[in-house]
Amino acid sequence: MKICVNLDKRDLPFFTLFGFLISSMMWWVDKFNLPAHMERGYLVDLLFDHIPFISIATLLVVMALIELLSIAISTQRAFLVRQNIHIARRISQFSSPAFFIVIGFSIPVLFAGAWMRNVEYISQFFILLQFSLMIWLLSFLSSQIVHQSKFLHEAIPRGVAVLIIFAILGATILIPGFNGEPKSIRLDLDLGTYQMAEKAAESRNMTIDQYIQFSVNSQLNEYNDSKQ
Repeated sequence: MKICVNLDKRDLPFFTLFGFLISSMMWWVDKFNLPAHMERGYLVDLLFDHIPFISIATLLVVMALIELLSIAISTQRAFLVRQNIHIARRISQFSSPAFFIVIGFSIPVLFAGAWMRNVEYISQFFILLQFSLMIWLLSFLSSQIVHQSKFLHEAIPRGVAVLIIFAILGATILIPGFNGEPKSIRLDLDLGTYQMAEKAAESRNMTIDQYIQFSVNSQLNEYNDSKQ
């Protein structure tokens, strides 16, 4: 049952440099007022395409459910444990590049904060450092589920495993139901409309996002007033 679940040191040179370059390019690009048709958020998309944090966390929850299910249904234990070994390998493969990219990304942030004595940059560095440790922790926990499988089967009674399964499944249903966070939407604008909105936002000393939110609220207020 031995499995290599540690971060792959071979990922360190390339992906650390990769994160370093993306961070540096984002910092320099932010200094220039690029035309609207060049501001596509490519670097941000490129960064987060390599950090599948939600996928890693979801796979870890699935691993926990499979392990509990293998305890509850002992006849399928061998098959379910093999599935967890496979998933743990995948989590390690996802986590290793993501970890080193975040580490590389944080280095220019630290340098910029120290050079400009900017407390905000320094705090962002520590946030990135915490994020990288969270990625490592998910990989570590997945390895522990595999390595401690025998202990878990001995320590957790079958009835308790069933209760935990229902608790986890219930939480996945209830938590989204009570999610009161603002809803994110994607709005596609042609370049001409975007440039007009950008100028209008600048005239009000707003970002484009703030102006769109302002415009939506204004239209909703007009709609509500017309209904009264």
